Amino acid sequence: MNAPALATTHADVLSRLNVPTARPFSEIQQLAVAIKVLTHFDGCHVGMAYKDASTGLAKLLHFRWHHFVASDVLSNTESSTRYRWVALNLPEEVAEVISQFCSVFEEKHRAAPSRHIGSGLRYTDGTFKSDPLGFLTNDGCGLTCATFVMALLKTYGLELLRQEEWPQRLEDQSFHERIVQELEEKGAETEHVEAVRKEIGCARYRPEEVAAAALLGEFPVGFNQASSLGVEIARKLKQEQPSRLSRNAT
Repeated sequence: MNAPALATTHADVLSRLNVPTARPFSEIQQLAVAIKVLTHFDGCHVGMAYKDASTGLAKLLHFRWHHFVASDVLSNTESSTRYRWVALNLPEEVAEVISQFCSVFEEKHRAAPSRHIGSGLRYTDGTFKSDPLGFLTNDGCGLTCATFVMALLKTYGLELLRQEEWPQRLEDQSFHERIVQELEEKGAETEHVEAVRKEIGCARYRPEEVAAAALLGEFPVGFNQASSLGVEIARKLKQEQPSRLSRNAT
């Protein structure tokens, strides 16, 4: 596909990235991916938006930082409207099950903060166990906001990205190093910090690539598609919100 055609395709896809002032979060029926831009890491933050079964409210379940999973009501407040969202293309019955799990996840983590997940860089096969709630992986020592969304979906057998295609990118090393630095400065356990340090240089799944996969809708999405569209998503978000960036998530 030539460059002009690709640009046209991206423009069409990007038009489906919902702005909450035009498409409010109340329109989320089951599951959606929500993304916003940051300044602290010069990047984006992504989470799983879902409809809470008990209240009917749209909420965002997201990995904010080391040992900090949050569930925030998505409303018309300034902090919420920084997000853009896209509904996940899933069968209704599957989306309902995962949405219910998000509600359970919030309740169990609020009751037992000691189970909160650590930050990590390398991600291969992580999923969640519902009872008792825990993060299961054969590789890696934690998650990022992007791999948190991937792990939620993988728990139910859904591969969002074609992970075997993701390369190690030299430009991600500085991001990795800043994560380790933040962990050190904010008092994370020394053993954990050193374990994460050993992961520097691994393949990174960027938040905007997770959002790109949600926009494209045919899973799993390959690297070339997700990375090229991800660049456009990040650029679009930064252009839309140049003076309203958050510094509170990773």
